Amino acid sequence: MSYDVPAFKYNHRLLVGLAAHKNFMSLYPASGVIEHYEAELDGFKLSKGAIRFTVDKPLSSALLKKIVLYRLKDISK
Repeated sequence: MSYDVPAFKYNHRLLVGLAAHKNFMSLYPASGVIEHYEAELDGFKLSKGAIRFTVDKPLSSALLKKIVLYRLKDISK
């Protein structure tokens, strides 16, 4: 748990967090990741640190993989 949501950590740092809400789900990767993939995230509701999506319009597995790999690279610096 990190910031009161289930989270995956790598080297004791937040990799991504996940949360399920009544009408949507959120992925919390970090603000730099969202900025980096902003064009590919067009159509999703974004905040500085979160990506919101629904069951009807989920994140693609390819984009999710890119986000996690980008975050891993960022954490490993």
